[in-house]
Amino acid sequence: MCTSHFGAVVRTTHVTGTVTDIGSTLGRLAMLFLRKGCRRSRLNVVEAAEVGVDARKLLVLLPMWCSFLIGTTLGAYLYTAMGVEALLIPAGLTFSFGTIYGLFRQKMKSYLKQIERERLNKDMHKMQGTLVRAQTLL
Repeated sequence: MCTSHFGAVVRTTHVTGTVTDIGSTLGRLAMLFLRKGCRRSRLNVVEAAEVGVDARKLLVLLPMWCSFLIGTTLGAYLYTAMGVEALLIPAGLTFSFGTIYGLFRQKMKSYLKQIERERLNKDMHKMQGTLVRAQTLL
């Protein structure tokens, strides 16, 4: 499974895909900088754009990998403390965040529709004024 963040395609299904993406991105950055003597000023426009994309991709991948690491550590600790019932914690968090997201998304969607309607009405009034002016000039 893949997702896109800031224009970067990221594999999110397992840790090995994340670590592979981090490694290949760091390798690509190292290759670019080593070819140019470790100076960003020597990069051409395309290479500078590639560095920007790779840096944004790392800003997504590294926190995601840290989240995997923290989750496995906490999961192991909670399992030793609570047993199988420890699964109720991530299940409850997922349910809570999913519910909050669903409500927030619906509210945001209706708010954005209202803004769009107001903008459209404003544009229509503007256009009607322009048409009236055009008719008087003709």
